[in-house]
Amino acid sequence: MESGAIAEERATEAPPVEDVQGNGRRIALIGLGAYVIATIVLFSFTGVLLARETIFLWLLVGLLTVSLTDVRGFARGVIFDWLPFYLILVGYDFLRGFVGANPLFPPHYLPQIDADKFLFGGVVPTVWLQERLYDVGQLPWYDVFSWAVYMSHYFMVFVIAAILWRVSHLRFLEFRAMVLTLSIAAFLTYAFVPAAPPWMAADHLMIGPVTRVTGSVWTELGVHPAASKTDRGGRLGGRRGLSGRPARSCRIGRGAGDMGRRSAIPGRGVARSDGAGR
Repeated sequence: MESGAIAEERATEAPPVEDVQGNGRRIALIGLGAYVIATIVLFSFTGVLLARETIFLWLLVGLLTVSLTDVRGFARGVIFDWLPFYLILVGYDFLRGFVGANPLFPPHYLPQIDADKFLFGGVVPTVWLQERLYDVGQLPWYDVFSWAVYMSHYFMVFVIAAILWRVSHLRFLEFRAMVLTLSIAAFLTYAFVPAAPPWMAADHLMIGPVTRVTGSVWTELGVHPAASKTDRGGRLGGRRGLSGRPARSCRIGRGAGDMGRRSAIPGRGVARSDGAGR
């Protein structure tokens, strides 16, 4: 009887499971709120985080703030779930930068231009759209929207992975496998079938003038990206643009003299005048 009474007393003293779960949720929400505020402050001082290593480290800080009730589980997740994920993506960055500096094959220019003309009635849509919708010094809503979509590729993979890691570990593993598979496929495509983007084709006067709008949006908004201390693509690969990861810099404006000059097509030894595809 005495032991039964002691067990009953302990049971009444133990907090209900619902209270424990509720406290855990409140702590996670408080941590998440503090993390959001800290992110805003960080961006105001350093600029928007675009480098993979800084995004990854700051994401881990966020995951820690919502895992304060299970720090051991967070540590296990970092070691077994996130660290391999990050290291493979870093390896992708290094290999992409190395191949960018030491290309196996020259970039392809004409196949994608010919495909665009075939699909869009003889015009190159990038040139056609910029001629009608882009004005230097103006910042319409669709430029901001396109810029936001463009920039999202720097961090959305990690954000989605973090959400899945919190709500469904199995889904996280599936998503991680998909991202890594696509990264490997992208690298192989970049290495063996490199394709020049429209701005590079415009630089070689194979299509009409093309402005890299993302840079002008940065300027008009008055914001800047945070510098990366280990910018692998810039250090190893020089100018970006052939890879699946878009370039961060931007060429703003082209002089009127650009319109008439001629340039040799790489790897073909013939000259083309500007205006093709206009």
